[in-house]
Amino acid sequence: MNYYRLAVNTPFNNSLLSYCSEEEFEIGDIVKVPLGRRTELGLVIETLEKEDNIEYKSIIEKVPGSLKSEEYFIQLIKLIAQYYYYPMGRLYFESLPKLLKRPRGEFEPIIGQSQKKIEPNQLQTDIINSIQTEMLQNPTPQFLIHGVTGSGKTLIYTELMGNVLQTGKSVLFLLPEINLTPQFIDDLSQQISGKIITYNSSLNDSQKFHVWNKVHDLDEPMVIIGVRSSVFLPIKNLGLIIVDEEHDHSFKQEDRCPYHARDVAFFKAKLSKCPVVLGSATPSVESYYRFTTQLPHHYFRLDKRANLKPMPSILLVDKKIEGAETIVSTPSIKLLEKAHKDKRQSIIYINRLGYAQFLTCQKCGHRFDCPNCSMSLRVFKKKNILRCSCCNFEKRKPDQCPECQNLKLEPIGLGTERILETLNKSHPDLKVVRFDREELKSFEDIKATLKDFADSKIDVLVGTQMITKGHNFEKVDNVIILGIDNQLNFPDFRSGERVFQQVLQVAGRSGRFENEGFVVVETMNTENEIFDYIKNYKVDEFYKFEIDLRRATHFPPFYSLVMISLSAAKLDKVMQESHNVVRELQLYNKGVCEIYGPKPAIVEKRVNKFTWNIILRASDRNSLRIVLDNWYKNNKIQSGISLKIDVDPLSIN
Repeated sequence: MNYYRLAVNTPFNNSLLSYCSEEEFEIGDIVKVPLGRRTELGLVIETLEKEDNIEYKSIIEKVPGSLKSEEYFIQLIKLIAQYYYYPMGRLYFESLPKLLKRPRGEFEPIIGQSQKKIEPNQLQTDIINSIQTEMLQNPTPQFLIHGVTGSGKTLIYTELMGNVLQTGKSVLFLLPEINLTPQFIDDLSQQISGKIITYNSSLNDSQKFHVWNKVHDLDEPMVIIGVRSSVFLPIKNLGLIIVDEEHDHSFKQEDRCPYHARDVAFFKAKLSKCPVVLGSATPSVESYYRFTTQLPHHYFRLDKRANLKPMPSILLVDKKIEGAETIVSTPSIKLLEKAHKDKRQSIIYINRLGYAQFLTCQKCGHRFDCPNCSMSLRVFKKKNILRCSCCNFEKRKPDQCPECQNLKLEPIGLGTERILETLNKSHPDLKVVRFDREELKSFEDIKATLKDFADSKIDVLVGTQMITKGHNFEKVDNVIILGIDNQLNFPDFRSGERVFQQVLQVAGRSGRFENEGFVVVETMNTENEIFDYIKNYKVDEFYKFEIDLRRATHFPPFYSLVMISLSAAKLDKVMQESHNVVRELQLYNKGVCEIYGPKPAIVEKRVNKFTWNIILRASDRNSLRIVLDNWYKNNKIQSGISLKIDVDPLSIN
């Protein structure tokens, strides 16, 4: 009889369970096992000696045709599970594509052919040479390229990728979903010679299964371009990882295991013995501080656009003067009109879907809320519905108030749909199109809209964060930014950083080629110091201000944070258990950590479950983890309550 430790797809016992079998299995095999009254999948991670005090259940069978994992990949999963306090088996099976007995079709990689060789300028060449030199001397260096939008970071990436491919090794290029545009892939395929594989949400289950097998089985070098989940692909002979737009919050998974793909890339690079290159026009405060103070020789700056075009001028419009009820301000309208007259194009950015944020009765003030969440229902006028942004509950837009039967219901707030309607009414001569996930359902929709915009069939593109990165629009002179105050006023220690990043990122779409660019930021807070940093491009001054603020208020990068969230269907149950957890943590704390809470999450009720949070904060990360380790090993959360531990949370609810 053979005995094995398995990482099973369950949270029970942190997913690590022991089984036996007369059949011999290899480390990395996927098997079916009994678990209670059901059958689950398990990953064989270790052979064991029999222990007399354990009653072993038998492995049912090896999953036919399943994927097999190498030891380094299992080690990566183990490291991530330990760092984020997440069951290893759950993480492993969540990272895999759906296991298919008969995957349909095939998935062929793009064959890149270097056609239009662009020579790097002197500054780009110096950065490439510095990175290459360090890569020869140190197998696992980390670098940060901090360059303004249009400064030529991508050209540096492609040169580095080409050099790595020539050594017979592969490259993993991580970027946010919103950055993975057809234009980007087409451009890259013309600058890289070799196989290029993309991995993102547009692929179906069969295609993802084929990609996983391809990168696992092929020995030849290739470039894998993918989103957050691509960091788990079992790439052979990995020679370089590039994380573009490393600051972007979409690299952080919020549900299930709350990992950050940038940090997982560091784990992967260490195991693969390869370098990591980070890039951004607006690095995270943590990355900026780390590289400028601890790794200054690995920090590279590009302060000018590669074509030497000036950065766009940024104008603040005071909405208090214009009137809060004004949808689009007079200065913004004038820019749109001038661009149309000159046969140029404009972008309007607002990070809000739909028509309005909520619907309210003008007489009694009744607000239409989601029955499943502590959220107001968002208005979608075109579809005549109200929808929850948390659980997707939707209902037909009512004709009258259910409380007082008043017929006057007022939509409050702005969204892309309302901007489109406003411009269509006031300027019917303008061709205005929305660019958001509500309007564009597929990769093909995105390609078609971008082509129409490139062909000047669209005058104004109204979009959400999808429009902020990864695009080179030749005729865009103007960018108008609406609704930024919602983010600036959000109660979170990263609010200022987020606004700084979003404004400069979307502003960088304008004035990249022919004409000077102009950006209008409409705000009720023109006196806020952050707008002085933005409009005058005081980048280093902003980071100094933010770093000093974080140091004084005990936030990252000077303090480490962990957020423990407990959720349950009954509010009294989750409140009671949250207070129990705080008492247990205090037993292990001994004054090492600051413990805050428990307090309800900002959105306390989601999908009929109530969530309360506990924050742990400490200046010494190791001391914090000792406290958390001791509690995690010994905690016994009540049944019916789900536990989530968010290490290094991007926001504090």
